Amino acid sequence: MGTDIHGRLQFRYSKDSPYQDGGAIEDGRNYRVFAMLAGVRNGFGFAGVETHVPLEPISEPRGLPEHLGIKDTNYETSPITTTYFSEDEFGDHSFSWVTLSELINWPGWTMTLERRGIVEAAEWARMQAAGDNVPQAWCGGITGRDVVIVTPEQAQAGAKYTHVEYRWGEPFAHACPTFKAWVDYLKLKYSWLLESDPAAVRLVFGFDS
Repeated sequence: MGTDIHGRLQFRYSKDSPYQDGGAIEDGRNYRVFAMLAGVRNGFGFAGVETHVPLEPISEPRGLPEHLGIKDTNYETSPITTTYFSEDEFGDHSFSWVTLSELINWPGWTMTLERRGIVEAAEWARMQAAGDNVPQAWCGGITGRDVVIVTPEQAQAGAKYTHVEYRWGEPFAHACPTFKAWVDYLKLKYSWLLESDPAAVRLVFGFDS
């Protein structure tokens, strides 16, 4: 069963003002991002299949903040009505939050993520011909009557196989390009707020499975 993230970007204009809603966070199903944010799916995928060496997250789940932030302010009614986010809008487990500053300054962006996957024979052949150390396609695991999984050493020794169990490393940022691009965009957009208040922008989120 898969896991998804649910969350909102929030910002405030001063330390004394409430957080305003800045829209939904980038919510692609990328387990490397989940691991970084809160240690969720940290190194494993469906059915506990190993996907990478577990990493040190920004924080273990912190729970939802005391004040979840303003969801909507209706300036067309009188008096002005304000609604707030509720817990059930953030999934059903591993609730947490991180500031944008923490996210930007997380030292793991440049670390080498040690990954693991099962590569089909055709993709393995392409990698060998191209001298490519990073597969373009792989899966966490596969079974079947005709499936034969070998190690790279066995494949090179001439063993017959349909798949190769492979381990490789790549910069963490390369493993989550969409999320990294979104963070870079937020850094530019909100830099003026972060200069005076490192906690001015935050991500509030939870997960469901």
